[in-house]
Amino acid sequence: MNVDDIAILRPVFKDNINEKEKESLLLTFRQVGKEYDFNFDVNTTEKIVCSELAYVCFPQINWATEKTAGRHTISPDNVANLCWNGTPLELITFYHDGEKIDESNQLNVLKILMSEKKED
Repeated sequence: MNVDDIAILRPVFKDNINEKEKESLLLTFRQVGKEYDFNFDVNTTEKIVCSELAYVCFPQINWATEKTAGRHTISPDNVANLCWNGTPLELITFYHDGEKIDESNQLNVLKILMSEKKED
């Protein structure tokens, strides 16, 4: 991947872990081989985009979507915003400008970057 920033997030489930994991795995495998969704539309099932993959595979999470150009989308920013304030995703690792952020500070750096992005 030729990107400057990448965050790896993982869902955190407190109950019925086995059933939710099984459901998510089955949903994930159903996405294999689908074409890229250049419309970024979460309401379609024939094609998929990376941030939509999480949306589809973890239906038990209340994902934030936005209406853009007449369709509902989910952006990587929508996904990243779910890893604080008691939401069901935890930040596993974070790289900024190609450098791994120290584990003890990565959530703070991500929050700062996300708040700066909102101000732009």
